[in-house]
Amino acid sequence: MVNNKLFIDTIIIFTVLITIIITWYSIQNQIFDVFPHIYYIPIILSAYIYRRYGMILISGLCIYYLTTVGFFYSMDYSVIVPAIIRSLSYILIGGIIIILAERIEDERKIFHKTFECAKSGLALISPDLKILVMNPELKNISGYTNYNEGKLDIKDLFSKKNYNEIDSCIEGRKEFCYREVILKSGMGEDKTVILNFTELNEKNLILMSVTDITKRVEAEEKIKASEIKFRTLWENTSAGMMILDEKTHEIISANPEIKKLGGYNEEEIEGNICHNIVCPNKLGRCPISDLSQDVNHTETVLITKNRDKIPVLKSAAIAEIDGKKVIIENIIDIRKQKEAELDLLSYIRETALRIKNPVDIVKQYLNDLVCELKKEEEIDREDLIIQLSVQIFNLKTIKNNLSEMDRAITEKRKEIPDAFKEYLIK
Repeated sequence: MVNNKLFIDTIIIFTVLITIIITWYSIQNQIFDVFPHIYYIPIILSAYIYRRYGMILISGLCIYYLTTVGFFYSMDYSVIVPAIIRSLSYILIGGIIIILAERIEDERKIFHKTFECAKSGLALISPDLKILVMNPELKNISGYTNYNEGKLDIKDLFSKKNYNEIDSCIEGRKEFCYREVILKSGMGEDKTVILNFTELNEKNLILMSVTDITKRVEAEEKIKASEIKFRTLWENTSAGMMILDEKTHEIISANPEIKKLGGYNEEEIEGNICHNIVCPNKLGRCPISDLSQDVNHTETVLITKNRDKIPVLKSAAIAEIDGKKVIIENIIDIRKQKEAELDLLSYIRETALRIKNPVDIVKQYLNDLVCELKKEEEIDREDLIIQLSVQIFNLKTIKNNLSEMDRAITEKRKEIPDAFKEYLIK
C-alpha cells in the first residue's frame, strides 16, 4: 500500500514538472496548440487521488500557466483571454472529478461495509475459481480464518460431487445460480449451506454468497421427526381425537379412531360442526367454550352416523395452534366397561339373593323356635332335632353359595372386578 502511494506521488510530481517545463518552452516559442492538453494529466490524477487537496495543486498549475502567459504576452488579450478560459476549465474539470471520485469512494465504502458486515458469507472468486477475498462471516462459516488470498480454491470447501455441480453452474455462466450443498469447514465439520453465484462484469469476477442453514436444517429434521411421532400417535392411538375451532366448533381434524367409532368418513366429519355430528350438546351450550366447564374424564355419549349413542369418556382442553385457539378432545370408548358394570350389577344382585333368601329362612326358623321354646314347658326333642336339621341344611346351602363365589374368584371370571374380588375375599 505504501509502495503504491509512493509510486502515484512520483507520477504526479513528474507530470507536474514536465507540464511546467513544456508550458514555459511552448509559450516562449509561441506554441499554443499542444501544451494545454498536457495539463489534463496532473489535473485528473491530483483531483482523483487527493480530492480537495488536489484542488490546491490544480489552482497552483493554473496560476503558473496564467503567470507565464502574462509574463510573455502581458498586453496580448488574444492570448491572455483563452488562457484564463482554459484555467477556469481546468478548475471546473478538477472539481467535477473530485465530486465523482468522492461519490465513487462513498460507494466503495458502502460496498466494503456491506461486504464486511453482511450476515451471509461473501467471497470474490477469480475466473480460475480461486478465492480472492472473503468477508468475516464466510471465514466464520468455513473455518478458514487464515488463508492466502488467491491460494484457496473453492473445491477445498466442498465435496467432489458438490464441486462438480458448482463448476458446471459457473461454466454455464448463469447470472444467478442457486445450490444447497454441504460445506466442509476447516474445522472438520460438515455444514449445510445455500450458495448463490453472481457473475460480475468487472474483471470477470464471480461473487459467491454462502448462507449457513445448518441450524435450520437440524430444526426442520427435528420438526419432521416430531411430526412423524405425532402422526404415528394420531393415527394409531386407541382413543378418538378431534381438533375443533374454539369459536365456530368446526371440526378441523379427526383421527381414524374417531371416524371408526362414529362410522363417519373424512368428508362427513371434517369441516362440519361438532354439535351436528358427534356432540349431543346444543349449539351455544358447549360445556367447554360456552359454559366454561372442566371436561376431564367426563362420561358422555358420542353420536354415530346412524344416530346411535355410544358411551364415552371425554377430556378436552383449549390449546393454540399456529396462533389460532382450538379445542382438543380426547374420546375413549367405554362400552365394554359399561357392559362389565351391568354384568357386575346382575352378578351382585343374583349373589345377594342366593345368600339373602337362605339367611332369611334360617332367621325365621330360629325366631319361631325361640317362641315355641318359651311357650312350651316340655320340649319335644325329636321335633327340635328335625327343626335344627332343617336349619343345618339351610346353612349348608349358604356355605355352598359362598364356596361358589370363592370358586368364581379363583377362576378369575371377568365379570367380577378386581376391587370386588378383594372385598369378597376379605
